[in-house]
Amino acid sequence: MRIRASSFKSIKKMEEKIYFNLSVSQIPRILGLCDRNIMSPTYGCFDRDYWHYKRVDVPFSTMQKNILTLALVYKNKDTPFYNKKLVLDTIKAGLDFWVKIQHEDGSFSDFYPNERSQVTAAFTLYNVCKTLQLLPELSDK
Repeated sequence: MRIRASSFKSIKKMEEKIYFNLSVSQIPRILGLCDRNIMSPTYGCFDRDYWHYKRVDVPFSTMQKNILTLALVYKNKDTPFYNKKLVLDTIKAGLDFWVKIQHEDGSFSDFYPNERSQVTAAFTLYNVCKTLQLLPELSDK
């Protein structure tokens, strides 16, 4: 039995659609992780254990990587989140909070105060840079 290359392409396309739909279905959950109360000192924080439940001493900085996911759905016309002000405001807040929690040397506290994690800096910086590439209007902040 021979399988044609076109069959593989259609299977791949179907898989991409499944993953896309699953990803988009999780956006409300990501938005729910973020402190969107503009009056809160943790406005823009994606670590709900830190800002809401107060279970930890420092925010898990790696959670700020969610801004890239939001930027991707904000720019994608095939999602219900395309060009939505709520999504853009959450991205801006996430970027501001990321800058706020960064140490002077560029590192972050991730699990304990004054941790100085360079790994977190690298992973989150990638997401921030890609977000700013997608939304260059936020670059001059």
